[in-house]
Amino acid sequence: EGDLNRGCMSVAGSVHRSGKGIASLYFENCGQETLEGISAEKVSAEPAPPTTWAKDVVHLVIDESYPTQQTVQYLLVANAFNETGNTYTLDSAMYKWDDGSFVLHQTFPNTKGAHTWEYFQMGAANYLIVANHFDDGGTGYGVPSIIYRQEWDLEEQKLLFTPIQSISGAGAVNWEHFVIDEEDYLAVANYFNGSHFDVNSKVYKLERTNPDTDVPRTIPIQSIATSGARDVLYIGASSHHFIVFANRWGNVTVHEWDAAAGQFV
Repeated sequence: EGDLNRGCMSVAGSVHRSGKGIASLYFENCGQETLEGISAEKVSAEPAPPTTWAKDVVHLVIDESYPTQQTVQYLLVANAFNETGNTYTLDSAMYKWDDGSFVLHQTFPNTKGAHTWEYFQMGAANYLIVANHFDDGGTGYGVPSIIYRQEWDLEEQKLLFTPIQSISGAGAVNWEHFVIDEEDYLAVANYFNGSHFDVNSKVYKLERTNPDTDVPRTIPIQSIATSGARDVLYIGASSHHFIVFANRWGNVTVHEWDAAAGQFV
């Protein structure tokens, strides 16, 4: 059966300001209401960001040009399950590094068993995609993942990521963005469709008419046989391009880009 493997999740890293490391961080989540964290030096008396069955945490450094030119650091959390409400539908969240602590910057309402986040840029625009894994309120493992674009919010008077597009999945667990010959692509690792693990994972091409197109065209270009895919990774080596899938049932599979065919083989 498909499951979320709700065990402990940990992540280690560092927070930087103006190119200088100011704190080493370690977070662990085993179902508690907060990320339990330790740091190499005390940076704030503020509590750790609240989470619930967090599956992924990502540190982002984004150069923002509006309303002023600045480099901003964020902590992005994928919340997978709400024990109190016994539901996979809950908010994920983004925290902003501000004067020595992470403070809540925005929430992402109603993510569905969120597994991972992927950040990418196209032209001058910043995007996120969340791998929604399971919707207990409707579509089950067929729940779509959501692409968000960073835009200025007039009401909040700050830059926020807003949903712009959905992409269907089959128990999606991870997305990978990559660029080949100046073209943007997304690949998804699909884990389980509600009946079996032998489901295709997919590769999509992202097309835009200019660097600031609000909603890029998402064109499926390839389905790749996987068996309970847990992860997907792009590797660029010289003029060669590879995509790798980690399967729960079976071997890790490696596929090389065929430029003439315009897909992986």
